[in-house]
Amino acid sequence: MDIQIKFTLKSSIFDRPREITISREFLEFDDNDQISSIPTKFLKKDIEGFRYGVKGIRGYSFNIGRIYYIDIKSS
Repeated sequence: MDIQIKFTLKSSIFDRPREITISREFLEFDDNDQISSIPTKFLKKDIEGFRYGVKGIRGYSFNIGRIYYIDIKSS
């Protein structure tokens, strides 16, 4: 049985909601400007490495926000 986890993300208040799907066989995300375009899909066999984390947005003397990121290296 293939379990899929779906998240809806919004990169800024001006951007539209985008969906990311994580499965055992693939990772699929919407990185297009148009809703009608097909999302980008990485198959498990094509992924060489990935990393994820949080980066702070630095203001003059303190953090003013944060960015959550996922970096994918494919073959």
